[in-house]
Formats: sequence, C-alpha cells, structure tokens
Amino acid sequence: MELLDAWLAGEVDVRQAVVTLPQARRTYRISVPTDAARERLFAAAKADPTIVAPHWSRVWASGMALADVVLARRAELRGRTVLELGSGLGVTATAALEAGAHVHTMDCSPLALAL
Repeated sequence: MELLDAWLAGEVDVRQAVVTLPQARRTYRISVPTDAARERLFAAAKADPTIVAPHWSRVWASGMALADVVLARRAELRGRTVLELGSGLGVTATAALEAGAHVHTMDCSPLALAL
C-alpha cells in the first residue's frame, strides 16, 4: 500500500473520504482526488482531447445505489466472479468484495484503477 500511495502522490493529490450507503448503512473509507486535483485533471482533459475527462473522480449516486443492491443480494454474489465496467472510485466493487464475490474492475483511467 505504501508503494501505491507514493505513486499516487506523484500523480494526483488524494484525500480520504467516507462514503455511507443509504440503504445498507455500510460505511467505506476511500481515496478520492482533492478538489484542486480534480480541477487540474478536468483542465488537462479540456486542453488535450486525448486525455479522458476524469468523471471517475467523484462518488456517483448511481454507484452507491448499485452498491446497496449488491449488498442486499449478497447471497447471489457470494463465490461468483463479477466484472465492474467503469469502476471509478470502486464503491460498487468494494460492496461486491464485501458480499463475497471475486471482483475484477475496469476503467478507462489508470488513476481510477490505482485508487
């Protein structure tokens, strides 16, 4: 984890955020880019069309809702392999891991996957 933190520090400033799922009332602590880092990432994407806009850099309500569904249906996921496309900050993937699934995440941003 220390190596990952060191790499991330060179790429983007991050802070710890607390995410609480509304239905499951489960709380996760996740790494998210700081507001200043997010602004820099969006500015870079606006200036260079080859850079993907960092929409992954925030927690989306839809991801939290899906994470709630995952935890509500944990018996169906336990022991299964799941793939989350567009995993962003990984809230849904974290819930799937907690539910006992084997999780693979995919995102167009290497930074999102590193977080």
